[in-house]
Amino acid sequence: MRTLFPVLFLVAQTVAAASFPSAVTPEQPVSERVFTSAAGNQQTLAIASDGNIGFAVWLDARRGSADLFGSRIDANGVSLDPLGIFISTDTIGGSVIWNGSQFVVVSEQGRDTTFTFLTAGGIIAGRKTMQFLYMGFAATLGSGPEARFLFAGLGKATVVDSNANIVMANIQLAMPASPSLAVAAGEGNEFLLLHTNEAQPRHLFADRLDRDGNFLGTADTGIDINVIGSTLALAGGSDGYLLAGRGLLERDIIVAHLDRNGAMTSQRTVVSYPISLRVSLVPRAKPAVLRDGDQYEVVWSTSEPNGDAHTWRVTEPATGFSQTEPARILDWTGSGYGTVIARVASQTIVVTDVLRAGVSTNIDPIATPIGNALSSTATQQTTPQIAATGNGHAVIWNEFGPDGSTHLYLKRSSSAVTIEVASNADGHAITGRIAAANGTYVIAWTTSQVTGLGTNYVVRRMSAATGEWLDPEAVPLTTAFELVLAANNDSVLAAYTISCSHRCPRAHAIATDTAAMFRAAETIIPGTTTANQLSIASNGSDYLIAWNDYFCEYPCNANMPRRVLAQRLGSDGRALSSNPIVIDDTHNYAAYPSVAWAGNNYAVSWDEDGVTAGRHVSASGFADAIRTILPQSAAPQLLANGNALLLLFIAQTGDVRNTFGVAVDPQSLTAAGEPSLLVTGRPYAAVVAGAALPNGFVLAYDRVEAEAGNVGRVFIRIYGDVPRRRAAHP
Repeated sequence: MRTLFPVLFLVAQTVAAASFPSAVTPEQPVSERVFTSAAGNQQTLAIASDGNIGFAVWLDARRGSADLFGSRIDANGVSLDPLGIFISTDTIGGSVIWNGSQFVVVSEQGRDTTFTFLTAGGIIAGRKTMQFLYMGFAATLGSGPEARFLFAGLGKATVVDSNANIVMANIQLAMPASPSLAVAAGEGNEFLLLHTNEAQPRHLFADRLDRDGNFLGTADTGIDINVIGSTLALAGGSDGYLLAGRGLLERDIIVAHLDRNGAMTSQRTVVSYPISLRVSLVPRAKPAVLRDGDQYEVVWSTSEPNGDAHTWRVTEPATGFSQTEPARILDWTGSGYGTVIARVASQTIVVTDVLRAGVSTNIDPIATPIGNALSSTATQQTTPQIAATGNGHAVIWNEFGPDGSTHLYLKRSSSAVTIEVASNADGHAITGRIAAANGTYVIAWTTSQVTGLGTNYVVRRMSAATGEWLDPEAVPLTTAFELVLAANNDSVLAAYTISCSHRCPRAHAIATDTAAMFRAAETIIPGTTTANQLSIASNGSDYLIAWNDYFCEYPCNANMPRRVLAQRLGSDGRALSSNPIVIDDTHNYAAYPSVAWAGNNYAVSWDEDGVTAGRHVSASGFADAIRTILPQSAAPQLLANGNALLLLFIAQTGDVRNTFGVAVDPQSLTAAGEPSLLVTGRPYAAVVAGAALPNGFVLAYDRVEAEAGNVGRVFIRIYGDVPRRRAAHP
């Protein structure tokens, strides 16, 4: 990652006074860090050893995207880099070797392949990037200065040495040009690539290359891929190879011995599991094979219907067929995915991708099972929402773990106590919304996973002064796809979309006193058959809701024209006109609307064919001319306090996601100055939420925190009033 943070921070400080209110409080985390096994999913790729320690690499979702992380491990399976070493972002694959003086990590990012050199002390010493046309990483060969990388695809291969120099490029294979590579491995001085053939029968074929890229020939393995399956692992020695597969239905462990040419000499089913076994197809529960002296070690994972999961190991003599029974070496509750096995010093190390919320890749030495986490982070926090009433505010957020569950937490600014609003034992995210009126916080959240009919929402009210619940239990609200809340002076309105011919908008008013939750029935918002990307705001009495009238459900045409529409609603949620207000139907693309009351009228912003557009809508429903707020598409979010108006947006700078803010003139709807950098290092699915205070604004956001193990955490910061521009003088 490029070091942009200090420069961007200085830029932000320079322009903030002219375009965005100054921060009046330092950044505050919503809670203290609690460390656990790494947040998000991890998929281990490989381990290399320098003879004393190992270096493991894995794909990691802790930051919200597919990143490559690594960690040194000692011979006892203890991680020497418990927070992990960040190597690359947006990565689709990779591996690692020891080149005699450094660990060399290969990472694939689109068409770029990067070789990262790390010292035995875990320091990144350099990088080298190149492009291999239509080729992906296939296998490694050996260790030390003579080690090799193999890349293959579309019937060709390239061999790269341990210092990232090309040995031979574009080697023609017998493999067909169609995507056909099944698995590859290196042993001694040769690579073996197993691939499918275009003709029947559906046998695997073996292509051989020497370490310098010379093609040595091809052979029919005699192995039917419809029997051994496509989830495969391969390892070899000087006398041949062992291939392990999960079978056609991913419920078997089948091993096949191959000679040096790749022809099968024997095959057996190690174990066949019942059809009730839970299996994973994304990612696949890949087995792993290690050649260890005169035998092979094969490891894999299983997931039972009752939620139990296990890692298994079996030994197979290199000379051929065996009746050895598998041994169970690790147990947990959750799901089992891929496994990796390697030798570190004199110890065999097994890494199992142990997947559940709050639990990730684990190291398990076979000799003394210890179940160490390969990497750890603070608990991951996401999707903050915030509301303010009087001088106080409350923030809600999702927190994953450390107990395997997801928690929806709430904290008021006047209290140090964190309140659990809801939890999900399966570790699924909880969508939460919060609004405030009349000294009451109204919180709505999901209690089920999304289905074809939406997800179930409930609602509960809390006293802003005491933090006490005003309702004994949460009250069912609706089954919806999307839901937003807004408050007027006395109550809260929920607007949402329900299943109909498509996604139809509805509204329901929520009382903020201790009487009945609902004073009126759900209301229909007329004038559209599809509503998406809802946004709502109030002028203190009535409401304006805006939406994008196109939703893409596969199969669909994502390039279909879409409009931004709006509708005025009364305090009880009833539509104040029979037809919606057309905000934008003149462009091929109009999406991500945002609404705010700017003192005299509503301001509406949206993405419009590469720019951020805006227009006013009066309290009576009159819309003025469209104008450009920013000359860039920004998925904008408007935030108002009286006559002050701010626009927030997330933008990418290199490989860093940042949140910017800019003051907007409420009369002209044009940006007042240059955008200011507010938050840098945002997760992929970052959220920023804001609320107005009597003398400014409060923002809640998630950002990647290095001290937390590069995982997203939620923070709050308060800003003062929007600075007023001085009138120009001649």
